[in-house]
Amino acid sequence: MSDERMIVDVCNRADDWTVLGNDTTGLNVASYGASNSNTIRFNKADGAANTKIAAIYRTIAIDMSTCWPDDRLVWGCYCGDTTNVASSFVRLGTDSGNYAEYQFADSSLNNAAWTVCSEKLGEPASIVGNGLITTKPTYLVIGMNFDAAGNTLANIGASMIYVASAIWTN
Repeated sequence: MSDERMIVDVCNRADDWTVLGNDTTGLNVASYGASNSNTIRFNKADGAANTKIAAIYRTIAIDMSTCWPDDRLVWGCYCGDTTNVASSFVRLGTDSGNYAEYQFADSSLNNAAWTVCSEKLGEPASIVGNGLITTKPTYLVIGMNFDAAGNTLANIGASMIYVASAIWTN
């Protein structure tokens, strides 16, 4: 990647996003954040889906073919209480059956504060289906993994998702 960073999403419009299942509620925009004046907020509920995640997703259209495995996927997240959180995560791929998931462990998350999460693009925590095909990723998810399906948490925040170049040029 020749530029210093490639914006994936600025996370400042709730209308661009959809909740991923009924264990996620309260999708809205808040007027503060790590890098924007507006950031996405959502909640983990104990819904009928009975999952351990709270997440939102959207369709994107970017070309990441110039990215390298050592480039870093970076995202901002807010967690009001890390007690029952296992990790923050981002999924990039073509759909819900083909993506790479990047996780940032709970032990590295700030409690009741913003955290800038960063993982190598070439080292996802898991790959589903075909994983991330960098020429045409269209599926983006950001969320939190929890310790148990019954865990709840209000005001999870998401801010600026981008790829930072591992090779800085002047």
